[in-house]
Amino acid sequence: MRARAWVLPGLALCVLLSRLPFTGNGPGADADGDRLVVAARSISRTAEYSVSRLPGYPVVEIGGAWLVHLGARDLNLAAAVLSAAAAALVALLLRRAAGVSPLLGALAFAAAPIVFIHSTTSMDYLWAVAAVLGAIAAAGQGRDVLAGVLAGLASGCRLTTIAALLPAAVALSPRCPRSIARFTATALVTAGLAWSPVLARYGPGFLDWSDEIVVPWSRVLYKSTVLVWGWPGVIAWAIAILLFAGSLRSAAGRRAAAERVKQPVVLAALLWALLSAALFLRLPLEAGYLIPFVPAALILGGVFLDRRVFAGLALAILVSPLLSVGDPSRNLRDGPIFQDRAARIRIEEHSRALLAWARDRGTPAMAVVGSKGLPRLKSRLADPDITLDPTRTPASNRSALRVGQIVFLPRLDRAAFETARAAGRDVVFLPEILQENLAETGLDLAAEGAAAIPLTPQAAPAP
Repeated sequence: MRARAWVLPGLALCVLLSRLPFTGNGPGADADGDRLVVAARSISRTAEYSVSRLPGYPVVEIGGAWLVHLGARDLNLAAAVLSAAAAALVALLLRRAAGVSPLLGALAFAAAPIVFIHSTTSMDYLWAVAAVLGAIAAAGQGRDVLAGVLAGLASGCRLTTIAALLPAAVALSPRCPRSIARFTATALVTAGLAWSPVLARYGPGFLDWSDEIVVPWSRVLYKSTVLVWGWPGVIAWAIAILLFAGSLRSAAGRRAAAERVKQPVVLAALLWALLSAALFLRLPLEAGYLIPFVPAALILGGVFLDRRVFAGLALAILVSPLLSVGDPSRNLRDGPIFQDRAARIRIEEHSRALLAWARDRGTPAMAVVGSKGLPRLKSRLADPDITLDPTRTPASNRSALRVGQIVFLPRLDRAAFETARAAGRDVVFLPEILQENLAETGLDLAAEGAAAIPLTPQAAPAP
């Protein structure tokens, strides 16, 4: 095999090895990773589909059911492997688009803090991104059926990636009516099959979910910049964009840019970047929603930026996950990936302490631990005793969990509180969930005389 043939596998291996030291300490700081683990274990144990959270992530949930027997890091390692594949695909697409420094661009994608962090967790982001990049790469080779399968699977990883049909269709070569028809039909059939377990279990109502949360624009800006790229990456992007804008002042610069954007891969990346940004702005709850934007932006940067400018940008992103800039309370070397690791360790210790307290307590009690605390506890039990599991409610989110004499609940309303008291059962709570319970149910547990869970002093869990 020629040396060149080893480049992309070697790149993927390097990316994968960089993830392995960070894949421990639970499914991740985002409790949705815990929900995915719980759903995957439930599907594996019962052979019945159960959504982790609405609207569902069936490819990841069902795929995870085949992986959960591999060990404590099962889904974390799957995300790490897929991030390595995605990095190799970024390099491939950059090379096809005649972009500069494909390997450096791919490494910058892998090093972007939001990508690095979530490629070590059980979250679904990297599943979807790898499938989208694979669909665009296959479309560029004229493999319309394979592109359609990957685009349909991407939608089953995250519903919003159904938008990937547009950039993948743009990247099709040759872009003829028959090829587009085969791609579209394959994608829709695959997506339909992927979503059929959700529809069969929950009916069309699975699309009725909504998150009506108002996020301040200052937070939206911070999430879409610093949390995605890190401070060094944000500064480098600002400089790169200014230099590119300066190059457009000349007629030659404008002509060169216009010629480059005509390439199918470049047009697909531009369309995907715009769609990703629009979807994030529609519901800017998590910085992770912008992970699909990262490879598209870097492909465009590799095509339109000067070689030296792009190299400087990529190098700045490469150090971003390692350095903490702008926070005087942190060590310079306490970068985002180390902050995330510390948060995961705190969550792990806190969850283990809660389970130990429950096993040691000899009297019955109802313990309110919040919507994040419950799935974190369930994911750390190999075979949890789940109670009060309504048929049409995600088992990893709303139901209760029994450990010894303790029933853990995500929240408690007044009727349930009065029933517990009438039965002579104690009600206890985690102090950090008081406001959540008050906002969700109108019940102030502390004011009603419930007691805080008496844990030994430990670092508080991450938010």
